[in-house]
Amino acid sequence: MEVTRSSASQAATNEQESTNAHYRLGLAYDYGDGVKVDKSIAMMWYLKAAEHGIVSAQYRLGLAYDKGEGVGKDKAEAVRWYRLAAEQGNGLAQMYLGYAYDTGSGVKQSQSEGVKWFTKAAEGGNAGAQYRLGLAYDYGEGVEENKAVAVKWYRLAAEQGNASARLNLGSAYLCGQGLVGDLVEGYAWIYLAAKENEDAVRQLGDLDKKLTKMQCKKGIQRAEEIVEARRW
Repeated sequence: MEVTRSSASQAATNEQESTNAHYRLGLAYDYGDGVKVDKSIAMMWYLKAAEHGIVSAQYRLGLAYDKGEGVGKDKAEAVRWYRLAAEQGNGLAQMYLGYAYDTGSGVKQSQSEGVKWFTKAAEGGNAGAQYRLGLAYDYGEGVEENKAVAVKWYRLAAEQGNASARLNLGSAYLCGQGLVGDLVEGYAWIYLAAKENEDAVRQLGDLDKKLTKMQCKKGIQRAEEIVEARRW
């Protein structure tokens, strides 16, 4: 039987739809959407989709092997799937691959390689990777120490609501590291971080004792301005 261009195209479309359906089935069993949660069945469908190049399925397989959910924990296998997804631009996979290299989990430790993957994820807007990249530049881990660049990445993550980045950005303002010191601005970022971060709560308590009431008041007002600006 002659295979026409249109029939070949339809076959490819059908195969893609089938692959996408495999991924959706994986999600359904993973989260109990219309079926009983069954992580092992979810992984079976993710695998089918991942083997056909579905990036999100590859990432989810990496996460499953990383945490041992639905499959046996296998850090090396997690890295394999993270890498496949990361190389196709998945920001979460890039971040977790960065963590793997940074800590030597499932792969030979290389902080510089970790920075490489954190950078890719951070440039794509991943707040967790932006924070981790800030730490790398702050302490010279896998890259030359640069406080100003550290602040740049802390700020990007902080503006997305990352509490740890907010704490570190606030601390940078208090100490004048990587930027011009500003007690009110530092208080504002730590005030925002304290909503989710216990270390920030303690530091905020210390600041309340050290700064004047007017400085604290201005810090809270500045924090409200930051939150309002995010809404726009």
